Amino acid sequence: MKRIYWVCIFTCLAGGVFAQDLDTVTITDQFNSGDRGNNQGTYVDPEGDPTFGASKTDGTDFADYSGPDLTASVTTSVRYINSWGTDGSVESPVLTVTSPMANPDRAQTIPAIPANNRPGATGGSTALIIGDDGGFNAIFFGESNDSDYYVQADVYCWNKAGGPGLEFAGIVARAGRDNDPFLNEFTYNPDRAGSYSVFYDYQLQEVKAVEWKTSNTVGLITARDPNSYVQHGSSITGVAEGWHTMKIECKDSRIEFSFDGTVIANVVSTSFTFGRPGLYYRETLVPSADERQGIFDQLKAGPATLISGVADWSVY
Repeated sequence: MKRIYWVCIFTCLAGGVFAQDLDTVTITDQFNSGDRGNNQGTYVDPEGDPTFGASKTDGTDFADYSGPDLTASVTTSVRYINSWGTDGSVESPVLTVTSPMANPDRAQTIPAIPANNRPGATGGSTALIIGDDGGFNAIFFGESNDSDYYVQADVYCWNKAGGPGLEFAGIVARAGRDNDPFLNEFTYNPDRAGSYSVFYDYQLQEVKAVEWKTSNTVGLITARDPNSYVQHGSSITGVAEGWHTMKIECKDSRIEFSFDGTVIANVVSTSFTFGRPGLYYRETLVPSADERQGIFDQLKAGPATLISGVADWSVY
């Protein structure tokens, strides 16, 4: 029995299981090379739709990534879960963004953009592309029971003012909750299963800090219906095209949303008490050759540093 016990401990350590706990471990991924979120499994839609995709809802559909652009306080391996894909497809590659890019989801070229020169960025000309061909896509990491942590990333904000449809990209916290019987296939869908989010709307040139509701429909989300979320703070309008930094920090029931280093909302909320962080992109359901997809760089996540005067604001 003791031998089995120690084997289990060694296996967990070798697999970097503990390094996924963002309540205690800091992770930095500069997105200099490789792919993230390879889809590994097959998934049967509970409603019988064979085209739903291959993502599982139990957290077992993942790909471990390790490389020189990744650092962590315990290990240099991070387990990424791709929310969408089919038969092992890679929809989240790291590409050179200073040259025209191939959309990983369909035959489309994404225009070149400037290198990321924001403080701390080391890759510069490379970034993570999260694409989709009509709907949404996201990658998640960490553990489903992570609670008190921050997530931060540089996001390229496209200016498509006045253009048709909807596209937005952003970050989420306390999302991707494994094995939730109330979420079914929407477990890894941040704006239908619920999460805290900072995102940028390409057409409106607008940044919002929101709580996505769990009862959402695609129609409500793509129509920008305010019933699909609870907004915190005021929208930031007229955001210039380029690289911008988004951050969410969760500590107990205190949630803080930041954009380019400025806090845009600091609230007390008990809507979501745990869940994985992630990066995500949504578009309208009708594919367009003009879509830009989501481009992310310099991911950081780790234990929350917010100082709260009480253990849990929700009880006062």
